[in-house]
Amino acid sequence: MRWVIGRQSKVIALEGDMHQLIDLGVGHLETLSPGEKFDPKLNYPVYIAEPLVVVSLSTLFEAHPSARRSIWMGDTFTDPDNTLSRGYVSEDLVVLVLMKEFGGKFTPLGDVFHFKDSASSLVCRKVTLVALRRTDGHEMLCCQSSFNSGGSDRYGFKAQSPANVLDFFYDPKGRSFLLPDIHMGPDLVGFFKDEETCSSGTNFSRTDP
Repeated sequence: MRWVIGRQSKVIALEGDMHQLIDLGVGHLETLSPGEKFDPKLNYPVYIAEPLVVVSLSTLFEAHPSARRSIWMGDTFTDPDNTLSRGYVSEDLVVLVLMKEFGGKFTPLGDVFHFKDSASSLVCRKVTLVALRRTDGHEMLCCQSSFNSGGSDRYGFKAQSPANVLDFFYDPKGRSFLLPDIHMGPDLVGFFKDEETCSSGTNFSRTDP
C-alpha cells in the first residue's frame, strides 16, 4: 500500500529475509507437486510474483469491505512507527479518505470539507475523484478513480524534486494525487470532476502553450 498511495518502494534484502517476504505477501512458497508431502526439515524455494505483485497486493486492500478499510486507516494513524512519521501517515490517510468519499461517486464538498461560510455555493457542489493522463497528441484523458478503478496502479505520486512536481502537472500518468513533500506549499494535490459544470464525456482536450 505504500507504493499504491505514493511512497517509495520498500527495499528488502533477498538474502536471509525470505520469511519477511512471505509475511508481506511478496514472496510465495513454491507449490508442492501432486502427492508430494511437506518436509519441515527442507528449505523450499521462494519466488516473487513480479511484475503483478503490486496489483496483487493492492487488490487485497480493495477486496475488504469499506468498514474494514476504515479501521485499518484509523489504526495506521494511531500507531505510526515514530512521531516524525506522523506527517507522512497523515498524508496517506488524506489520500485514503478522499478515495473513500469521492471515489466512484459524486459527493457534496460540504459533506467532507469544513467551509467558513456555510452559505457558500461550494458546500452543495458535487464532485468526484478523477485521474488524468496526457496522450501523444497532447489531449488530456480523464477517467473515474476509486479503490477498484482508475488509470494507474498507484493512487498518488511522491515528488522527489521540483521537476517531479512540474512533470506531474504536465502528465499525471493516471495518478489521482500528487504528494509534493517540501517542494511546494500544499501537502496534497488532487483532481476532481464537477457534476454541474462538466459534461458526461470522459475526455478533456488541451493544447500546450
